[in-house]
Amino acid sequence: TLFPYSTLFRSVVFMMDHGFAPYRDIVDPNMPGTYLIEGAVVHLFGGGALSWRIFDLLLLLFAGSAMVVIALPYDWFAGVFSAMIFTLIHGRDGLIQLGQRDLMMTVFLLWGYVFLFKSVKSEPKRNSLWLAGLFGISMGVASIVKPTALLFGVTLAVLATATLKKRGQPSSLRIVFGTVGFCLPCALVLAFLIRWHATAAFIDTLTTLVPALTVLGRRSFLHLLWHSISSTMLPLFFLWIPIAYHRRQAWNFERSALIIGVILGLVSFYIQRKGYPYHRYPSEAFLLLLVSMDFAALLG
Repeated sequence: TLFPYSTLFRSVVFMMDHGFAPYRDIVDPNMPGTYLIEGAVVHLFGGGALSWRIFDLLLLLFAGSAMVVIALPYDWFAGVFSAMIFTLIHGRDGLIQLGQRDLMMTVFLLWGYVFLFKSVKSEPKRNSLWLAGLFGISMGVASIVKPTALLFGVTLAVLATATLKKRGQPSSLRIVFGTVGFCLPCALVLAFLIRWHATAAFIDTLTTLVPALTVLGRRSFLHLLWHSISSTMLPLFFLWIPIAYHRRQAWNFERSALIIGVILGLVSFYIQRKGYPYHRYPSEAFLLLLVSMDFAALLG
C-alpha cells in the first residue's frame, strides 16, 4: 500500500509532540519550514487521513486562486484553465503525492508573484512597500520549505529592480521591505531551532546528511530531460511554441517573470536530480500560466 509522503512529516511532528527534538533525536534531512507548516496543519485539522486531504485541497485552492489573480489582467479564464490543468496533473500523480513540499513551495512562489506584480504596478510610497514585504515573506516561506526557492527570490528581485529603474521609479525602499519580509520566516526557523536546542544538529544535517542523500538515486541527464514535462502538458506545450513565437513582441515585466519561473523551476528539477513528478510543480505552474495567457490572447 502506498501512503502519502507527508506521513513522514506527520511522524516527525508526532515525535516532537512527545518530546523528541528535531535533528538531534530525529534524523531527517527536511527543512524546518516543512515541520512548522505540517505541525500547524496537524494541530488545526488533526493527524488523521482526512487532514491530509483537507491540507492538499487547500494547497490546490491557494495555488489556483493565485493563478487566477496573476492572469486576471489579461483574461480571467486563462487563470481558471491553468488552475484546473495544474489540479488535474497533481491529482493524476496519485495519493502518494498529497501535501508534497514542492506543492507547498509552489503555492508560496505563486503568491509571491502576485504580490510582486502588484508592487511593481503600484505607485511609489503607497501599497507598493507592503506588497514588496509580502513578496519577501512569500519567498522566505517557500525557501524554508525548499532552499531552491532562493533562486526565485533573488532573480525576481533583480528583475523588479531593473524594471523600476528603467521606469525611473525608486526601488530602494521596496528592496528594504522585501528583504525584511524575507528575513521574517528565516527568524522563525531560527527561533524554532533555538527552542529545540537543535541549531548545531541542523547545521550538521545540512553539511553531512543532505550532501550524502543528494548523490543517492540520481538520474541521468537524459532521463531528467525526458521527464522534465508531464505527458499531460506535452500537447499544450507543442501547441504553444508557435503561438509564443508569434507573440514574441508582447514582452513585458510579467511575461519575463513567468518565463524566469519556468526556467528556475526546471533548474530546481535538475538540481534535485531525482526526476520525481512533484519536482516539476513549480516549472509546470508557471508554464501553464504562460500557455493559457497566450492562448487567451490569440483567441481574444
